[in-house]
Amino acid sequence: MKKLVLFFISIFLLITTVSCDINLPTIDETKQETNEITNGPTFDDTNKLVSSHICEHDFKNDICSNCDTTYDKQVFNIFQSNTIIYENDSTNPYGLNLNNYGSDVKVVFYEPDTRRDIYADQNLSNFYSEYSYASTYEEAYFRSKHHLMSGDLTDQQYKTPEGKIMDGASAVRCTTAIYILDYQGKYLGYIPNNLEGKNRVIWYGGAYISFNDVAAYLYAFGEVPVNSNYDKGSKGRKQSVSDWGKYGRCNVGTFYANTSKYPFQPNMPRTNNQNYTETDFGTQGGYTNVNEITGTYYNQTVYNTGNSISRGAARFCFVNNKKNIDERYVFYTYNHYNDFQEYLNYDNGFGVRFGNESAGNPYCSDAGDYNASAKFSPTQYQSISLKSYWDLLKLI
Repeated sequence: MKKLVLFFISIFLLITTVSCDINLPTIDETKQETNEITNGPTFDDTNKLVSSHICEHDFKNDICSNCDTTYDKQVFNIFQSNTIIYENDSTNPYGLNLNNYGSDVKVVFYEPDTRRDIYADQNLSNFYSEYSYASTYEEAYFRSKHHLMSGDLTDQQYKTPEGKIMDGASAVRCTTAIYILDYQGKYLGYIPNNLEGKNRVIWYGGAYISFNDVAAYLYAFGEVPVNSNYDKGSKGRKQSVSDWGKYGRCNVGTFYANTSKYPFQPNMPRTNNQNYTETDFGTQGGYTNVNEITGTYYNQTVYNTGNSISRGAARFCFVNNKKNIDERYVFYTYNHYNDFQEYLNYDNGFGVRFGNESAGNPYCSDAGDYNASAKFSPTQYQSISLKSYWDLLKLI
């Protein structure tokens, strides 16, 4: 009997010792996918991009001979080769009508995982000394939670980049829109069209300050980046600086484009009689002018010094449409609504300037300035040429 008791004690100690050396699986390792769509997509273990199957893609004339997937350089430069790109005329695994997002839309589906805060213990100084763009939705999500940036941090001057494509006398706007959506069709990201093969993702909910990043964000999502979502009053400006430092922005208000009240402003194009929303664009100054009637001198100063915001005269004005990208317009003005340039849905693509100063008139700071000083009527918005991304490349 004594030997039997000693035997069981030995077995117990052996099991206890072995169990102490076992690393139990983490929550991430035991996560079970919740998608139960019959014959639906699977999720790649590396990046969770939806794939209807795994294919090594043998492309001929930009079509895979094995699975009929269309090759899209912009998407494939960012994601791995077995990523499936869904288009308006194809059946996607969630039954979403992609035409609701626009007439020339491509979609990559993604299932984000925001359970682990990857920036919970991030040192602010180290973050910016080793800074890189947010490369995943999760990175942008948690960066914003801690008031950390996601995009280009280069100081911006008041002039837009020069990179628009012309089709004869008309500037070209790209119709192609490449979204990253979750299974419910909610925005996760947007891949801006780039004509130089330098592709990146603008993540929904991320913080951005550069011309290309902000314009693409407004155009893709119809709302401002998170670091701009502050009231233009003194309280909102202080909070913006407190949260984001020199990267804080403010002003989410209606731009009425009232040419009757402000005759120096040009007419703005509209879809379904929608109004525009405006937001500040922070510049490093540079623009100066003198009102010839009043003698008032205007100087565009640094927008955000890191301690306070001086709002200046640079704005983005955009059609606030939450769904269909075909109905959106995004315009930039550096001289407080005197002139505008349209964002053309590709990096560095800002259209021909039109308005009051471009017509040869002096800068107007208020409604009464125009009546006394105008020499010419403001130049007006000109029709543009609409091209897909692939047709746009042919014009280069």
